[in-house]
Amino acid sequence: MTRKIGIIDLGSNTSRLIIMAYTPGVAFQLIDQLRERVRLSEGMGAENILRPEPMARTIRLLNVFRMLCEANGIDTIVATATSAVRDARNQAEFLDRVQKEAGLSLRVLSGDEEASYGYLGAVNSLPIQNGLVIDIGGGSLELGRVQDRQLAQTASLPLGAVRLTETFIRNDPPKRVDLRMLDRYIDAMLGSIDWLKSGSGGTLIGLGGTARTLAKIDQARRHYPLDRLHGYTVSLTSIENILHDLEQLPLSRREKVPGLSSDRADVIIGGTLALTRLMHQAGYHEMTICGQGLREGLFYEQFLKDSGTALVPDVRAFGLANLAYLYNIHWPHARHVQQLAVSMFDQLKALHHFGPFERSVLSGAALLHDIGVSIDFYDHDQHSYYLILNAELPGFSHREIALMALLAKYHRHGTPSVDAFRGLLTQADENRVRKLSALLRLAEYLERGRTQVIQSITCRARGKVVNLIGRTRGDASMEMWAADQNADLFKQTFHRDLVIRLEAQADRDLSSTPIEPAGSVDAEPLWSRVRELIEQK
Repeated sequence: MTRKIGIIDLGSNTSRLIIMAYTPGVAFQLIDQLRERVRLSEGMGAENILRPEPMARTIRLLNVFRMLCEANGIDTIVATATSAVRDARNQAEFLDRVQKEAGLSLRVLSGDEEASYGYLGAVNSLPIQNGLVIDIGGGSLELGRVQDRQLAQTASLPLGAVRLTETFIRNDPPKRVDLRMLDRYIDAMLGSIDWLKSGSGGTLIGLGGTARTLAKIDQARRHYPLDRLHGYTVSLTSIENILHDLEQLPLSRREKVPGLSSDRADVIIGGTLALTRLMHQAGYHEMTICGQGLREGLFYEQFLKDSGTALVPDVRAFGLANLAYLYNIHWPHARHVQQLAVSMFDQLKALHHFGPFERSVLSGAALLHDIGVSIDFYDHDQHSYYLILNAELPGFSHREIALMALLAKYHRHGTPSVDAFRGLLTQADENRVRKLSALLRLAEYLERGRTQVIQSITCRARGKVVNLIGRTRGDASMEMWAADQNADLFKQTFHRDLVIRLEAQADRDLSSTPIEPAGSVDAEPLWSRVRELIEQK
């Protein structure tokens, strides 16, 4: 049974609401979200007192959040507050007003809880084994050290972008003396974390508005071809170059910097200084952006609570299986095309000279090649291309997503090209797309009837000929005709003729190869599909 849940994250600078629709253990989807800067911590100062106007505008927004949840038929709302409310001396007064005036019960998270939920959002959406998850908010900076996908240590420091700006930056643009004082303060605070040391290794994952904003600025400077932040990597050198440029500009000009929103322009320097000092102390030269965070971590706790763990077993397999469910992909057909394509890839290594990276791209694209049918059959290859580019595919790099989208685009016809992704993909990638598209197109037509009639294939390359033998469990004349009619890309790309021959599969072989009935799309637990994909590796 599908459920809906609203999750509110009331931060020091910004308040956010996400609304998720989900079936426990089956699938989930973000269906709405709302974000607004409330600057709740404005004017708190050393007294740590929430001021009347920030409280009033925050409560007005929380009322809007509650009404949006009610409009979506939601009766479960998880509402949390972080640094500003956590530190406020008048916390009890504020919580009481929120309850009475907005009808919401706010759960105030500790710094360790905030870091823990941010870690859950990151580790369930990026392939992190070891490293550091950092979340620079308005009031505080949370850190979580990850070891073997587990949260090993956490820390929370008063190094939020708003707090640092209000405490240290008095001039516009900031003066050098203010920045030096801020540097020393940040270094001293970070130095109190004994496990934060150079050479910590693994991946640095950045959550929160500061990290996302720096990535947007970097993408704008590079004229990046994808409108996607999750999984984007930005170097320390680029961040320091951005910081240097921002420090020279008054607020009126910072607000016009491409990628920098006006509601963050006044605090971006403080947050960026905290980030660069942390990267130096921890020994990281680049940061990967996570589009998920505390809110999603709270959701995973709900979604996964019946599974006995808060972690998905494999981020990439989980993302593929979830997407297949959401778009009602014909699972037996998709899996069989995937198996045929990967089988050809494995057998023809001497022709394509590719490795595990390309195999994984082909496997993912083959599973999702028909996702566009959920929009319309006509031009579904174009719809598949669009959905793969824009849907959530956790665990895959931007380059992998672009390649998978192109393979889906060309899985039926067309001459593969990477022109739309110049700056992300190279000329060598065009060769990859051509060869992998040739294999996927052939696999698609060998499964033209969607009945898995061609059980397996054997490929043998001899001289200028590739012999393909398909072992069948019935009449596969249509599949043979379709594959032969659409083999031009394979022949042109590999410079080989293709000879297809069919052989009936022996009964004893059939018994060991279970086939799901054509058209079977019944809702099985998500985890069984995840296990299938993991085992295939």
